[in-house]
Amino acid sequence: MRNTALLIIVSLFLLPQNASATFLTLTDEGLDLSQGNYGMSLEIDDVVTVSAVSMIGQSEGPVTGEVYVHESGLGVQLLNGDGSVGISGHGDHQNEELVFNFAQAVYGSSILLGINKYKSSQDDPVITLNTANAQEIVFAESQWTSAIVSQDGEHVLVDFSLLLNEGSDPQQWQTKINRLSVLETSSHIYVDAIGYQITLEPIPEPTTVFTFAFGGSILLSQKRRTR
Repeated sequence: MRNTALLIIVSLFLLPQNASATFLTLTDEGLDLSQGNYGMSLEIDDVVTVSAVSMIGQSEGPVTGEVYVHESGLGVQLLNGDGSVGISGHGDHQNEELVFNFAQAVYGSSILLGINKYKSSQDDPVITLNTANAQEIVFAESQWTSAIVSQDGEHVLVDFSLLLNEGSDPQQWQTKINRLSVLETSSHIYVDAIGYQITLEPIPEPTTVFTFAFGGSILLSQKRRTR
């Protein structure tokens, strides 16, 4: 886990200085919370709020779940406390989904997602992005596993710049995200980390920079002449 954390920290330090980059560890220790249910939504910071859904695609569902904080990461339980504490894809409450809602649009390519207790032979998670212009982008397991940049046992780190094919240069990023969800359809997993970058400040057009520089040089010239 130390190597994974180091990789994430280094990646964030490489982001432009005018960007607002955040990395969150979503375990009980990382959030400084006791293990347990935290209601229908959990505010992680000023930007990220997490909610939960259970029994998607079943005759009795979908139903609103509770966000469960565990030592392995965030999971889902029913409102009455039934079911497992991870994001479950089997059993009576199968097809559970953990949802990340962003109060401010974030660059999709800036997202780093940590998935814990992931076993490729048993799990089949589906990741969905909802963009700021109301598009839905769905990644099956066979797609998002190609964007795994670090693996430590059953923990994997997914880099969304590889999924969205926008490259590692933030100035080339286009896709802005309001919502991200992780749906488990087979065994069970946890989400134990998320990194994101808030929209960059607008960069002045080259003509604007030139005008500012040219105007400054005229003012400086005039001051020198009046001395």
